Amino acid sequence: MDKKTQTTTETGVFARLKNGSPATVSGGAFSLATVAPTILLVLLALVLGAIGLLRDGYEQTDWWLYISFLLCPVAFILTLFLYLYFRKVTIPVAVRSQKCHPKYCILAIALQVGLFALAEVNGWFLTWLERFGYQSQEMRLPSTDGWGIVGVLIAVALLPAVTEELIFRGILLDGLKKNFSAVVAILLCGGIFAVYHQRPEQTIYQFCCGTAYALLAFKAGSVLPTVLAHFLNNALIVILHANGITAIPTPVFIAVVAVATVSLTGTLLYLIRLDKSTPKQQSPVDKKGFFLWSALGLTVIVVGWLTAFFAGF
Repeated sequence: MDKKTQTTTETGVFARLKNGSPATVSGGAFSLATVAPTILLVLLALVLGAIGLLRDGYEQTDWWLYISFLLCPVAFILTLFLYLYFRKVTIPVAVRSQKCHPKYCILAIALQVGLFALAEVNGWFLTWLERFGYQSQEMRLPSTDGWGIVGVLIAVALLPAVTEELIFRGILLDGLKKNFSAVVAILLCGGIFAVYHQRPEQTIYQFCCGTAYALLAFKAGSVLPTVLAHFLNNALIVILHANGITAIPTPVFIAVVAVATVSLTGTLLYLIRLDKSTPKQQSPVDKKGFFLWSALGLTVIVVGWLTAFFAGF
């Protein structure tokens, strides 16, 4: 390799990521994770359009709905493999690093039960937005008839729970906690998670979930408990939808909220005040590198959220 080629290689994008700090790699992976689904969608649309599958009404078909839900998990999985490659971490090592005390899985269940108490926030916030002319965009799910519910649970509940936790409470939180205090990192992780979904009426609830998951992952040193909590959240939505349940009788609702409130309060108090677990010593900070490489991803999700917000009016 001559001197010119060597210089080009060492200053290329991939070389900068490969030789960059962990915070730089985290920022780059986050940006890739947010941009990759759009790239995949465009490429897929071009291919399907070329073979004549994008006919009128295709957006309502089950096959397209499955594709729309699977694009992000696929993009996130590809991002994860690249992240591990640039960090020089093998998959077995990455899996072993996620081991945690079983108590955090129990806490994850209690936490998610507690978060159900906040689910009604979506309705309240939407009612407030509707006063200004905002209209919620309906989210369609593939058919849940018969065995279809198994496919929907995998595509809508399981895969998003696994991949989103690996990206947000894994890669992103890893970069944030290397550059900020624990409180700021957890709050930022929750805020970015809420905006990423681009569902304005659900932003407050998703911020609460994202922040609570970040706290749990921070204390556990693992995303396994948050994957469990996230799956339970998504699975409940699918099951309620499959059974046509849109409202709960008031006495039952009050009882559920009371139990959930106690569960949420107790879990948060334990994690914040009683759990003395602390993360391992972090590597030197690299705020410039992290923000530089995560800027694209942050811009994409903010623009997407604003677009969805103004499209509702």
